[in-house]
Amino acid sequence: MFRKFPLTLIIAILIAVTAVWMANNWLESKSHKNDNVQASALVPVVVAASNINFASKILAEQVKVVMWPKDNIPSDTFTTPVDVIGKVVQRDFLAGEVIIKPQIKDNLGGSNLSALIANDMRAVSVRVDDVMGVAGFVLPGNKVDIIAVQDDGKTETILKNIKVLAIDQKSTADSEKPSVVRALTVEVLPHQAETLVQAMKRSSLQFTLRNPLDQNIVEDVVPPKKAEIIKQTPQNPEQHVVKSHKITVLNW
Repeated sequence: MFRKFPLTLIIAILIAVTAVWMANNWLESKSHKNDNVQASALVPVVVAASNINFASKILAEQVKVVMWPKDNIPSDTFTTPVDVIGKVVQRDFLAGEVIIKPQIKDNLGGSNLSALIANDMRAVSVRVDDVMGVAGFVLPGNKVDIIAVQDDGKTETILKNIKVLAIDQKSTADSEKPSVVRALTVEVLPHQAETLVQAMKRSSLQFTLRNPLDQNIVEDVVPPKKAEIIKQTPQNPEQHVVKSHKITVLNW
């Protein structure tokens, strides 16, 4: 009986080692299979490696390629950085954002501004001062309404929901801090460009800033008559001193 014990122990050890070896091979084959399945479900996608400012050219160091789940990939993406380097972005990009085709344009020559102008649109520059430019808060990419102010005090909103392409000679917003500007470049249709040029010759122009999510064209409210304003104005000169001056209405 004692002679058979070592042989039985050896057989048991061999069986255990064989079982461990078979289990390890099975786990390794399953792991490789899962890795292959996961790898086939990922595709290369070009994303921003750092923040990219609106209206600027994409530099090589500003983009990179990451593997993205195939089922959740946005449409119109790029797979290699060379496809986007040198093109002009149509909006600000944050680091890690996927770059898609509708949001960039080719720069076929000239300034970056020319690449920002949409098809069938025109860019027109308008002289402003720090007040007419909504106290410096208008930045590239904002939407504005344009008001014509005549010498007799009459006002008229001549254009609404107009996109600002540049301030002065900058088509990018370096910061969100207010800055004094002397000119705004806006994007308009050809017939709106004619209206704008005519208005610049016969009146001064002022701008009201719109909420970027506001796409509605609000109906104009009829202003009170001059006689009604006079009735509402206090007549006591010691309490109120009324001076004639121009008022710029700012829409925030």
